[in-house]
Amino acid sequence: MRLPVHARLRIASPCSADWSAMAGDDRRRLCEACGLHVHNVAAMTAPEIEALAATTAPRVCVRLYRRADGTVLTADCPVGRRARRREPVRRAGMAAALLGLWAATEHLATQVRALVRPTAAAVAVANPPWAVPPPGEWIAGEMTVEPDLRP
Repeated sequence: MRLPVHARLRIASPCSADWSAMAGDDRRRLCEACGLHVHNVAAMTAPEIEALAATTAPRVCVRLYRRADGTVLTADCPVGRRARRREPVRRAGMAAALLGLWAATEHLATQVRALVRPTAAAVAVANPPWAVPPPGEWIAGEMTVEPDLRP
């Protein structure tokens, strides 16, 4: 059985360009520093990644999320699909919690506004837990695909 292309993706020398400063969408953005499009592997399915790797372009830049266990996050992996299905439920739950928090504290906040320090709930709202990716790291740079040495 062959390893899928996304399991063999490597970035030899990571790029320090800021993804959020690039123009484009969640799948592809234009890097002003080098003039190349940077493809977000986490928003692509395995067949799309294979097609990208098969391109004849001399240089292909990608942005990928490598989990702590070394696997690469893709749009069609079970973890990514599950997270997309749960996202609306999480947002609705957070909205309900915020509404309840606001209703419970609004009358007190107007009376003691000068004395109130940020609470744990306020910190949680500023840094929602679903905004933090699972342990791992985002890496961007020129893509290479290691050969599959398995029999």
